[in-house]
Amino acid sequence: MALLRRTPRTASVIARTPLTLRALPSERFLSVVLGFTPSAKAATDAVDDQLGRYSPREPFGEPTAP
Repeated sequence: MALLRRTPRTASVIARTPLTLRALPSERFLSVVLGFTPSAKAATDAVDDQLGRYSPREPFGEPTAP
């Protein structure tokens, strides 16, 4: 999500088994994903959905009454 939104990453990953890691520069990733309309739409929808799950539903301030 961070690459699509051009923001700092907000998660870390720890592998449980040995692996080979390959890096893809953000410019290349974005050109591949966003250069193809169906994948750009799917990526945007997925990010928006994930971000919506963690967005506050109530404005900050006084707590709402139970």
